[in-house]
Amino acid sequence: RTISSTKGFLPFNIRPGRSDCVPKENIIQMSRALKDLNAQGIRVFPRNGFLLGVIRHGGYLPTEGIDSDLAVVFEDIERLNLPVLDEKRLKKKMHKWKPEDNNFADFQLYPFPTDTEHWVNWKGNDPLSVSAGSGEEKPYPFYGVKMYRHSMRNGAMLWREAVMAVYPYHHGYYFYPRVDVLGFNHEDHLKETLRWNHEGANMRLVDTDEIVTELNFERGKQIGVVMPTSLDCMVEVQFYFTTIPVPCDYEAILQAQYGIHWNTPEPRSRKPTQHESKVVSVKESDSIMENGPLPLCG
Repeated sequence: RTISSTKGFLPFNIRPGRSDCVPKENIIQMSRALKDLNAQGIRVFPRNGFLLGVIRHGGYLPTEGIDSDLAVVFEDIERLNLPVLDEKRLKKKMHKWKPEDNNFADFQLYPFPTDTEHWVNWKGNDPLSVSAGSGEEKPYPFYGVKMYRHSMRNGAMLWREAVMAVYPYHHGYYFYPRVDVLGFNHEDHLKETLRWNHEGANMRLVDTDEIVTELNFERGKQIGVVMPTSLDCMVEVQFYFTTIPVPCDYEAILQAQYGIHWNTPEPRSRKPTQHESKVVSVKESDSIMENGPLPLCG
């Protein structure tokens, strides 16, 4: 169910003649796409830094660019029985769009498989099948969904995103994989995982349901952020001048990801590493909080 809640809008800035800003049309199409998908039973919502920016600032994180991390509930796509496409078949599908290519309302939804070759701590296996004593790890049929929306009038691309699946977990909760690439962001993200878990986050070795610590972490074990929610409720919150649906339990989800201090800014650091977030001073934190989200293009 969706509940409208638009009171208490946060201020945002408009930045004319600059490239480091968000085009108005991006905001409109993102809002429309997520609202329409949720209205038709496909629960799609912001995750990770996108969710953090929407809740904390009312838009994209001011310390990053346009980073639209999205999640979709696994069962909502699974019930559609859509074919899973590899990159080659997907490119062929997208060569020239026609209205009859839409396979869900006025959207194209193309599930894609897990990339087991490059990801360090995610192999695409269902931890519930392992814990149920099946004797083998059952792979999920897909990892995410490429979503597209075109103009029915002239065929122009209106919206497209690669949306990652969130999977059922114990106790009626959900989790999404913590995927990293060795030699790119794995080492930095591991430091974040351990630090945030010390601060109340809930990143686990999903096959054994253990919280990740310095003692039990091993490369190759599947890691996921366990969200203490059934995702059966969505609420519309501010997204610049409009609204966007997010899970009603967004605070619990943000704590599971970032710990109890999720409301304290941690901008991406360019020194000494690109991918590890660093805690900033109180003065810097206050400045980030006061200046709103990534500005809107004027």
